[in-house]
Amino acid sequence: MPHRNGRFAPEFIPEPDASNVNSWELGKVVAEKGFTTDESGQAKFNFDLKQGAYRVIVETQDRFGKKVSARSPIQVLNPKAGKLAIKIPHLIKAPTWTVEPGGEFMAIWGSGYGEARAFIEVEHRRKILQSFWTERGLTQLQLKQVVNEAMRGGFTVHVTMVRENRAYLSSHKVNVPWTNKNLTVKWESFRDKLQPGQPEKWKATISGPDAKKAVAEMAAVLYDESLDQFKAHQWQQAFGVFRQDNNSLNQQFVNISKGLQHLQGQWNRPDYKNTTMSYRRFPGEITANLWGYGYYQTSRNRTFAAGLGNVEMAGAPQLMRSAKMAAEGAAPMALNASAPEASMDYSSDEQAKSGEKKLVEQQAGGGGAAGSQKGPDLSN
Repeated sequence: MPHRNGRFAPEFIPEPDASNVNSWELGKVVAEKGFTTDESGQAKFNFDLKQGAYRVIVETQDRFGKKVSARSPIQVLNPKAGKLAIKIPHLIKAPTWTVEPGGEFMAIWGSGYGEARAFIEVEHRRKILQSFWTERGLTQLQLKQVVNEAMRGGFTVHVTMVRENRAYLSSHKVNVPWTNKNLTVKWESFRDKLQPGQPEKWKATISGPDAKKAVAEMAAVLYDESLDQFKAHQWQQAFGVFRQDNNSLNQQFVNISKGLQHLQGQWNRPDYKNTTMSYRRFPGEITANLWGYGYYQTSRNRTFAAGLGNVEMAGAPQLMRSAKMAAEGAAPMALNASAPEASMDYSSDEQAKSGEKKLVEQQAGGGGAAGSQKGPDLSN
């Protein structure tokens, strides 16, 4: 979403997504009913609808007379149809995603394209129970899977569909609960009012599913219920110790570049050309030590270093001559004292070797007292 600058910047409104039924414009009203809620604030009503996508709009008023509305999308499907009546690219729905052993799981896959196929897999405990392509010419199909006791903990349904260079990948977990491990505790004798120091005995009956007797270990705890006024105590209802199925399949659809690999040797590229990009820059003789403002020279086994704040280069011709003389053992440089420009120049190699140095002043013009100033004496 673009950034809005200012109070009067236009508001960004995203374009409607044709593959999302919630972004579709409303059509004509197909049914309308009035309702009245019961004491619990709920109301039930039925509509006879055909296949397609609908949107329920509920309007009412609160106790202050203010209008309140809510919307909810509804998709009506015909499980026996061979074509999906809703124009969306991909759909996978099921009446319920929880099935008990002995039952049958059923889901519906569909696509709003005129022609479409999908690859469906059912995975349980890292094994594929069934995998198949949908039939040609059908854009809606029922998926059925018989559930037995060995499938407690659940299984996973994978659906893979590719259309117009777009992958529609979906994985849904079908829950098969461990209801055979549920236990019910029923108190046969229980007294809720006691006197201090009065002994009491409670009796409880533990049974399994379908009221069958079960052998179990029980831990009973007494606590002060008045503390619930500050914070309610929440007892653990069950233990998460039973196995839950985890799928191992990982669906991916990515366009990537894959380079060739070799085991030995190297590629023969006689026509290889260096394509490294570079930009124009000053030679290193000019830019070297430009920001340090320092120079070094050795004479009579002593090293001198200058780090003056107002040192600057004396110009391109002087710099080129300085670089040349630096290679011969001299270290000419220009110093900017108050106003004039002064540079040190060694007339010959013999003077440099003997340790004699000559300071040559170059006045920048203007004369005056400033022009008579000299640079620092570095002969000692």
